[in-house]
Amino acid sequence: MAKRWVNGSRAMVTVNSLFAGFSGALLVAILRPTDRSTVTTPFIEYAIVVGSGLAVLGVILFAIAAERVTDALDEGEVRKYGWSMQFHNVGVMCALGALSSVLYLYGWTLPYCALPLVPAFFYWGKDLWQMSGRQYREAYLARIDESE
Repeated sequence: MAKRWVNGSRAMVTVNSLFAGFSGALLVAILRPTDRSTVTTPFIEYAIVVGSGLAVLGVILFAIAAERVTDALDEGEVRKYGWSMQFHNVGVMCALGALSSVLYLYGWTLPYCALPLVPAFFYWGKDLWQMSGRQYREAYLARIDESE
């Protein structure tokens, strides 16, 4: 019988690839030349720089996460799989931050364009925080290292 993390890791490579593509699409949406003269929001240049940076960082983090998953599979190391999840979590937070920038650039007002940040910090941020604690991380890795 395969271990739980081995069965889930194949899907995680696909998920990381999809999120990397999504981050790339967000980068295109941020940088594509449009007529922004109709957008009356301040800090447009700031949103372009921050959003682009978050999108690029997201692509990089998803690539690292996918590579760590394949390394974990090759070497049979559940700890490498655990670290890949950390890169994935930060990548998702970056992608959702870039999505907030896209919404801002296309005219959404500030409270509404920040909505993607809510799940970013309350779900993926919480997971990132919990996994940074040694006791929680060890318990989680032991739980997913069991055979199904």
